[in-house]
Amino acid sequence: MGCAAATPQPVANNDSPPCATIAVARGTTGQVSYACEQLACGSKAIPFSCSFHNETNQTQPGPAIRIVFFSQATNRQVLSGTVIYADSMEPGQTNTKIVSWDRSRVESVCGPNIERCVFLTQKVWPPSN
Repeated sequence: MGCAAATPQPVANNDSPPCATIAVARGTTGQVSYACEQLACGSKAIPFSCSFHNETNQTQPGPAIRIVFFSQATNRQVLSGTVIYADSMEPGQTNTKIVSWDRSRVESVCGPNIERCVFLTQKVWPPSN
């Protein structure tokens, strides 16, 4: 016996479309890798999804990172976000944190559609050796 085909459900006009990824910044502590994706959705906020993955066979404390914006014209940091703390992770475990920036704040420095800046992740903890 086969399975019945899934019937697509209509989407109401007031539902938000899924977010598309605009850009990704990656890093690692040597034990935990992380990647933050700038998502394209929301009119008042700029959301980021940051995933952390324990690459080792031991439990690892979650790192702390922040998202920063750099001016493409001056190659200088122009905005710095709050620290994003990952949870402690078992071997192979992944966890995700969602953070948002106020769109008007970022656009006041980086221009409409943030065309004058790039974002990067900056490791806060653990400190580099």
